[in-house]
Amino acid sequence: MAFVNLGGDESTKPSYFEVIAAEKMVPGIKNAIIYALSVFSQRHDWAQNILRYEDEILSLVMLGLDGLSIRSSNATFAQSFYGIKIKSPTGKARLSKNEKLKVLVIYVLLPYIRLKLDKLYQHQVGSGVLGLALQHRSSFLNRNSPSPTLTERCLISISRGFIKAYPYIIAAYEASSFAYQLLYLLDLSPCHDPLYATQGFEVARTTSEEMMAAAMAQNSSRSRQVQILCEGRHPMASRIIRALATGAFTVADHARSSIFVAAFAFKALEWWYSAGEEKLTSRNALVARPPPPPPIPQSAEGVGLPSDPSSCPLCKGHCKNPSFLTTSGYVFCYACVFNYVMECRRCPVTHLPTSLDHIRKIYRV
Repeated sequence: MAFVNLGGDESTKPSYFEVIAAEKMVPGIKNAIIYALSVFSQRHDWAQNILRYEDEILSLVMLGLDGLSIRSSNATFAQSFYGIKIKSPTGKARLSKNEKLKVLVIYVLLPYIRLKLDKLYQHQVGSGVLGLALQHRSSFLNRNSPSPTLTERCLISISRGFIKAYPYIIAAYEASSFAYQLLYLLDLSPCHDPLYATQGFEVARTTSEEMMAAAMAQNSSRSRQVQILCEGRHPMASRIIRALATGAFTVADHARSSIFVAAFAFKALEWWYSAGEEKLTSRNALVARPPPPPPIPQSAEGVGLPSDPSSCPLCKGHCKNPSFLTTSGYVFCYACVFNYVMECRRCPVTHLPTSLDHIRKIYRV
């Protein structure tokens, strides 16, 4: 049964706020699941490996929830909460198997692919090693490294093309989504999403008759399942099976409500603690910042420090795009330290073992 149902028949279109609220509910559910896994992993070390595949786990969870919901109510898990269903473009009362598969692709597979592409883009352009290497190619490396192979040149070209084209693709999709939402709000479009429009889907309200029919069909199916399990068994065994089946069905009926309550509880706790942190910050109740540790001694074989603190120890000029190494804390030009660490795998000043992941840019506010 839906938690929010403002009434009306199938021809009554759901409001814009109901549709968008259903879309925004999924991130809240995902955050609640991640929070639960994070708390669980603090006491069980083996569970930390699960968080490495959080995207895959969340996608599988949503695949199961949406798949079961679409199978019984022609709506995703979040849409059924608001009494919304997806209408078939053929006009039939039930979605076909092919149409249900398309809905799962729209709500599960495509968001997963976009999440992975977003992380790949941020990795390459933000602080990723590949993006840094593409933007800053050292003449020092060009003199001492062999020319890249054909495969490497193709990968570099593909990566550069991806970095340039991906923002425009996302911007085009977001613009089309905004346009469809605006048209839906103005009652000029039967759907609120461009992916819906490509497949001919529309959204409508789930009527009370459909809810009652779905409940009756579910109860009938459960009765047949229990009857098959109890057929030919001892009366005592049949009673145990019926009791276990009744308990399992009760848990299944309340599972959806429990997930929604958990998601809302998580958001409430998140708001509560964020408000408490703001109060502590506004009252200056935080403890004093500890003093920084002493600088790491220089290596006798390392490069010397310039007399001017704003100069780069490597090129001896003014630091351009200053960056520091987390292993030592010394500041260099970004291009200088990137090329040096890529070649020597150590800090230029202290000679401590260092990798490209230890480079951090310094941003001026």
